[in-house]
Amino acid sequence: MASREAKLTRLSHQVAKAKTQGDLAEAEYLCRQIVDLTSTTFGQFDEDYAKALLELAEILEAEQKYAEALSLRSRIVNFMPSKQKQPSGTK
Repeated sequence: MASREAKLTRLSHQVAKAKTQGDLAEAEYLCRQIVDLTSTTFGQFDEDYAKALLELAEILEAEQKYAEALSLRSRIVNFMPSKQKQPSGTK
């Protein structure tokens, strides 16, 4: 698993670099790899997977791919624990 985590770290740095350089297509490509790797490494109910989906959604929004970004954000909300979905002030 350590090699997968090292690969995730390397990919995250590459995504940040691509975004800084304005290469959103490359950032999207790399981020999709992170999503796949976090899914297989940690599972689809892991916080790292949710963070990867969120990062990808943000990139897609920057590319004006709003429908896909919204779909990813919905997936994140759907697997959050129910106590986190409630508005503040409710129990």
